[in-house]
Amino acid sequence: MSYLMIENPGEAPVAGLLLFGATTKDPNEGSRKTIGMFGSGTKHGILVCLRKKVDVQVFTGTEKLTFSTRRQMVGETEHEEVLVSVN
Repeated sequence: MSYLMIENPGEAPVAGLLLFGATTKDPNEGSRKTIGMFGSGTKHGILVCLRKKVDVQVFTGTEKLTFSTRRQMVGETEHEEVLVSVN
């Protein structure tokens, strides 16, 4: 089995991985030291992997988040709803 590991310094808060618009980047640092930390870029990366049918697991501290999708109808259009299982 192949896998890709992406590692960041620090520990991402679980809520920060689930809420779009949330970021843990220090607003006083600007973009001088980091591009981002566990914000929308991480979530967009998860979505890209799911769209390409790549299994996604995120480990933060002792928590394991497993992401998946299921079909969801919105009106007459079928979409993929993102699901997350913690531990």
